[in-house]
Amino acid sequence: MSVVSVKVQHVLLLLAAVGCSQREDVAGASSSTSSASNPPALEAPLAPLGEVPSPGPSLPEAPRAHPPFVMPYPRANWRLANPDALGHVVQWFSQILIRHEGVRNEVPFNLAYWFSAPPRSTRSREDALALAREIAARAAQDPKQFADLARRYSEDITNRDDGGAMGGVVASSLVLWPQILDALAALQPGDVSEVVETRYGFHVLLRSAPPAEVALGGSHIVIAHDQAQWIELEARGPVPRRTRDEALALATDLYRKARAAPQRFAELAKKSSDQRDAVVGGDFGQWSTREGTSYPARMRRLLELRVGEVGAPVETHLGFEIVQRTPPRPRSQYRAQTIELGFDSGAEPGTDLSRDVVQAKAEAIASVLATAPDRFDELARNTSWVRQWEEGRGLPALTSALEALKPGEITKGLIPGGLSFLIARRLPLEPVAAVRFETELPRVEHPDLEAHFDNMDPRDVSSLLSEAIRDARAGARLPLGKVDALTFLVQQLSPDQTPEEQVGAVRTLLTEARAVLGEGDYAAFSADLQRRITTNLFSAEPDSKEERGL
Repeated sequence: MSVVSVKVQHVLLLLAAVGCSQREDVAGASSSTSSASNPPALEAPLAPLGEVPSPGPSLPEAPRAHPPFVMPYPRANWRLANPDALGHVVQWFSQILIRHEGVRNEVPFNLAYWFSAPPRSTRSREDALALAREIAARAAQDPKQFADLARRYSEDITNRDDGGAMGGVVASSLVLWPQILDALAALQPGDVSEVVETRYGFHVLLRSAPPAEVALGGSHIVIAHDQAQWIELEARGPVPRRTRDEALALATDLYRKARAAPQRFAELAKKSSDQRDAVVGGDFGQWSTREGTSYPARMRRLLELRVGEVGAPVETHLGFEIVQRTPPRPRSQYRAQTIELGFDSGAEPGTDLSRDVVQAKAEAIASVLATAPDRFDELARNTSWVRQWEEGRGLPALTSALEALKPGEITKGLIPGGLSFLIARRLPLEPVAAVRFETELPRVEHPDLEAHFDNMDPRDVSSLLSEAIRDARAGARLPLGKVDALTFLVQQLSPDQTPEEQVGAVRTLLTEARAVLGEGDYAAFSADLQRRITTNLFSAEPDSKEERGL
């Protein structure tokens, strides 16, 4: 069974909680990984991809007084924020990654089945930490050296040739590595961090100032490879089997052709791109430079370019992307309700979730709607969503299908949607409030009870509430009648609730608790709950390396 199809729903949820350094020629573009094991520290640092490693500059020797462990940054107040708020915060930073033999051989901070990495490291943890501390010391002395140090020493091959630049990363995509957010919260733009440890190795971070806020349009050509499996969800058709090196060679060749004739970019995209927006010449819409996306590297490259200019290949979880900046223009808006039936690309033909069986079910629904469009709501039950999007941002085939329809009309036939088939009804547009993306992590004094309870395990919610009630009873801080009423409400919570049921149950509990206690006692009780949550977030030790991002 396909790795992507097995876990796609889980990863999409995480990503939702989840949305450029200069290079003049392809000579500076990424190329294939050296086949040698990691070079010794200092004598032979990693060279740019495709080049033979050469001796690097000597770095100051690490002071022997350093302990053999990394002291994390203090826990920052972003931890108290409503988790949804982190989805509207974008942090710009660069990193230098030093790996060792005990780390995961994966792309850092990635949830999209993307495994582009150099050969597994043979460096000891102690040697890696010493090298990381030496690099951090030099970068802190002169932050202007950071990009050069990243190109020479970083072992994140997806961005080291860009000086380690990560672009604008949405804070919610980093919550699994809270030590990174704690470090960024302590830095001002231009500051270099101490060494930070994660499951990927040792990181040195440079926080960057956000770019000026302007609108950017863009198109791209995506060249897939076998280590970037997420393309399965966005492919225009069967994904070609290529190694990373083969994909990079092809992307480099296409970049040269596109740069020589930028007016032919859309033509090249339609012919060569593996992404589904190839049908519209690779157009991926219009974006603000301050906006959070799932493709920060793509947007970083776009920001480097002048209108009409083509950038060297940049690596994302889809593969290698060649990006062209296009002029801003008015964009049409679309809104639709869809019936969507998903299939498992790895399922055996003829089984319930196989492509052929799901396609037959979808075709049967489309056939019914062709003669009885008034049954759309009935057939859409439990399989539909309503969305509004701007041209270039939605599913290209769906956008094209809606262009000729009036509100209320239904698409004819099936629309392919990655690992699903769709049937859509166009809807009238609704006003959409502009989303404002912040550039600083939240500095929150008190946690939002509802938001934190919504994201806690039901058993932990019950335990926290029960402890607060017991203390209120023992301290006679509430009348016994109110304490008993609260106890009864908490007993209605079930550890077997779905996340949706839990959200509803907890919000009902808080509403009823307010009614039972009255405003004065409820304010005191909720303040006690906030203190308990704050204590747990700032003092509780994680139970495992996994929880610590190691």
